[in-house]
Amino acid sequence: AVVAGSLSLPLRAEKGAVLDSPPVPRGEVAPQRQGARLEAGLPLAPGEEKRVADAAAKLCGVQATLFWSLVLRESEGKHWGKDGKVLRSGSNAWGLAQIKVGTARDVDPELDVMDLWGNALAGACHLRRLLDKYGYTQVALVAYHAGERRVDRRQVGEKSREYARDILGN
Repeated sequence: AVVAGSLSLPLRAEKGAVLDSPPVPRGEVAPQRQGARLEAGLPLAPGEEKRVADAAAKLCGVQATLFWSLVLRESEGKHWGKDGKVLRSGSNAWGLAQIKVGTARDVDPELDVMDLWGNALAGACHLRRLLDKYGYTQVALVAYHAGERRVDRRQVGEKSREYARDILGN
């Protein structure tokens, strides 16, 4: 379980829960979004990413609108690319929250960034940790984008500042 503040969070939704996502081996093609059957027996429909992101934000104690704005900036609200594979950036960030494997492991070593729920949970809990560490939303967003080391060393570029302003709507 992930520990965020005093919360103990499930690594995956319970079997049969709406949030359970299909297992997809690393690098393999994800099931088609339309009509795919989840372990829970429910189809993964367009818009499922928002519901999963909102649930992860709630569990991690992050404002859902803030986390969804971050997700829209990071991945346009998508976990899978047009090729059916989990989205990957040039900096090796993955999926819906565009989170790196090492960062997700810092949140909890058992989280899988290839899994929609694991990715959203890692991203939301990482954002919560940054909010707690820095105390200011804009600084936490800059750290999400540029990395904590750059923020701590005050080596943040305009691109990361613009990223935070975009998310906050400033």
